[in-house]
Amino acid sequence: MKLSDCVNTLQGLGMASDKKLGVKTGYAVAVNINRLSDVVRPFEQEREKLIKDLRENHADKEGNIDQKQAEKAEKKIMELLDEKVDIKLMKLKLGDIPDDVDLTPSFFALCGDLIEE
Repeated sequence: MKLSDCVNTLQGLGMASDKKLGVKTGYAVAVNINRLSDVVRPFEQEREKLIKDLRENHADKEGNIDQKQAEKAEKKIMELLDEKVDIKLMKLKLGDIPDDVDLTPSFFALCGDLIEE
C-alpha cells in the first residue's frame, strides 16, 4: 500500500470513528486508525518540518515563499507519499455495518479497499 493510500484511508476512517457501527466494525475501525496513525504520523511530522523550513528560511518579508524551494519541498512530499508501506489492516464487512449509520459516499470511496461484501 502506498503512503498516500494510507493517508486517504485514515481520513475516511476518521469519518466513521464517531458513528455507532456495532462492535465488530467499530473495533476494526479503531484498530485500523491506530495502525494507520503509526504509519502516517512520521510523514506528517516530515511534511510539517518542510513547511516550517520554507516559511522560516525561504520566504521574504511579506511571506512569499521562493518558488524554486516550494517546488523542491512539494517534490519531496510527493516522493514520500509514493513510498510503499507494509501494513496489515482489518477488513470491514459491509453486512456488519448497520444500515442506519450515516456514512457518506466519501467514506466508501476512501475506504473501499477495506470493505468486503
